[in-house]
Amino acid sequence: MKVLCVFCLSLFCIVSSFADEVVLKNGNHLTGDIVKLDDNKLVLKTDFADEIHIKWDAVSSFSAKSPVVVQTADKKVTVTNLERKDTMIAMNTGQPVEIEAANIKTLRSQGEQDSYEASLHPGLMAGWAGGANFGLALATGNSETLSVSTGMNLNRATLNDKLSLYATSVYNKDNVADSVTANAIQGGLRYDRNITKRLFFFIGSDFEYNDLQKLDIRAVPNGGLGFHAINSPRTVLDLFGGLSYTYEKYGTGVTNNIFAPSFGEELSHKLTANTVFKEKAFFFPYVTGDQAGDYRFAFDAGVSTKISRWLTWQTSLSDRYVSNPIPGTKGNDLLLSTGLGLTLAGKK
Repeated sequence: MKVLCVFCLSLFCIVSSFADEVVLKNGNHLTGDIVKLDDNKLVLKTDFADEIHIKWDAVSSFSAKSPVVVQTADKKVTVTNLERKDTMIAMNTGQPVEIEAANIKTLRSQGEQDSYEASLHPGLMAGWAGGANFGLALATGNSETLSVSTGMNLNRATLNDKLSLYATSVYNKDNVADSVTANAIQGGLRYDRNITKRLFFFIGSDFEYNDLQKLDIRAVPNGGLGFHAINSPRTVLDLFGGLSYTYEKYGTGVTNNIFAPSFGEELSHKLTANTVFKEKAFFFPYVTGDQAGDYRFAFDAGVSTKISRWLTWQTSLSDRYVSNPIPGTKGNDLLLSTGLGLTLAGKK
């Protein structure tokens, strides 16, 4: 029994020696991997609770198995040990150094520091996250139908900007009746650039095609200002306001040119470690020409569940409503796409 206890104690010491240790002012000891100092909170990745965020003022000291990079107002130093003495920080960079705790701007593990520096000037093909899905349904025998659906949502986010690409399509044909019952494509792109930590400007354009609505093309370039109302690791909520121009061309020969303000919101929420919910909505009230008093509403939502590193199950929904559809058509169109998809593992 004594041998077993000694063995377990030795094993614990060996495991602990391969983990960073954070000591709190109340005497508690936490082990894991130090990730970074963010928003005045030390982020520690643990086996028992994933990432935990510790108030920086509550930290008494830490020791790291690998060097961490400390950035002050005027220099960058690499340390493995740090001790807090009231408002001062003592650390060894080859020789003892003391600085005020308030002077530490950032603190990152070497891996996090490498990722940060790479994100400052990333290549256009680097850092993409998101995925695309494809769905197929085929029936033969008493019925002869073909249904194809696709969905895509890709984002490339850096510290200062974000580029988004998105698309949804649905095609359905009844071969017995020799008729197409659905044929629509919706998509777009948008670029966001931070002005301050909360405020950003955006510019983009949406595109639509709908065979049954006799819509050959709807192009909606738009731009304006946005506000990060919520920006946490689990939830991001942005609010938008700006101006838009809508060009519509129908198969009947009708062409519309519409200027309108635009208002919207976009939400991303991490439901679980592997499931993310996203939605966005935009409202376009028409204020010029013959369309004054009418409006258009656009809504997109999706749920993505990660099955493996590259494989996901994705569901995308898009809804478009116009208050002034051309005669003989409905004003509302809804597209639903679901199926297995590939995912990109870039930073989201």
